[in-house]
Amino acid sequence: MSAEPFSRVSGFAVDDARLMTLFEPWLAERRLAAEAIWSDPQKWVGVCYFGLGDPRLWVPLRQWGGRPSDRIKVPNFSHPRAQRLGKTVALLHIVAAITLAVGIAIALGRVW
Repeated sequence: MSAEPFSRVSGFAVDDARLMTLFEPWLAERRLAAEAIWSDPQKWVGVCYFGLGDPRLWVPLRQWGGRPSDRIKVPNFSHPRAQRLGKTVALLHIVAAITLAVGIAIALGRVW
């Protein structure tokens, strides 16, 4: 999907720069709110992030001293998509553990 100007995609005759000046204050306000939520240490449990008001799905990992990591991103487990991801990963771990247990039992000749 290529990044085309808004006017070409929507059919409206609006300049993209004009749209940016219109929405930039709103976007800046949302960025500041997300950063304030992210920097609250109570939203972090180890390396897991639970920022309820933060709309981002992936956030930078919080390092010692409260600095954001440049390379490592973690999911916001308060986001609905990240919750679905967490449930899927947990289910895959359960299936893998059962498969491993059955495989070991078969390899050892154990019969139930």
